Amino acid sequence: MVLDHFSWCKVGNHTLTVKECLFSVYRETGRATFRLSTLGQGSNSSREVSFTTFMDQINVSGEAAVEPVTLDMECVVFNGSACTADPLNAGQTQTMTAWAASPSAFFKFTSPTVGATGSDLLSWYDFEGSVNASDETVSTGSNGFRCDSASYLNYPRGCAFDLGPRALVRPEHQQPRGE
Repeated sequence: MVLDHFSWCKVGNHTLTVKECLFSVYRETGRATFRLSTLGQGSNSSREVSFTTFMDQINVSGEAAVEPVTLDMECVVFNGSACTADPLNAGQTQTMTAWAASPSAFFKFTSPTVGATGSDLLSWYDFEGSVNASDETVSTGSNGFRCDSASYLNYPRGCAFDLGPRALVRPEHQQPRGE
């Protein structure tokens, strides 16, 4: 949910199931339930957006306690320049037991001006968070953001969440994904 142009959040309860296949029959060998809270922050001073995800209310059974679980966030170019992910973004993986001890992950994306459109150097992006374990992937939220370098604003560059109740306008001929 877009709270304002510089803040986005999503809170949700999720379940991951660990299964094994034996003679073409799947059986559950573990289950993890948890709450994920993700806060996104735009910027009024740089062409960056950052996200912090917290995992809590963790309950695990069976093999889910030792199953590798990856928190990830993807940025996709909607229109404009490439979306540059911080090198530390590349899927942060721990067991559920380790997530309980160290429950947060951080993601950051930068929008370069090279390839941006128009005199305001506009670029639009979609993002989506996910949790991955075994062969199961759960979406943890998606939306979009816009970056610009408009000289007529109080701040010479910035990134804002553009999909929400008081959204900024995206190019008319393209439809964004998001919530």
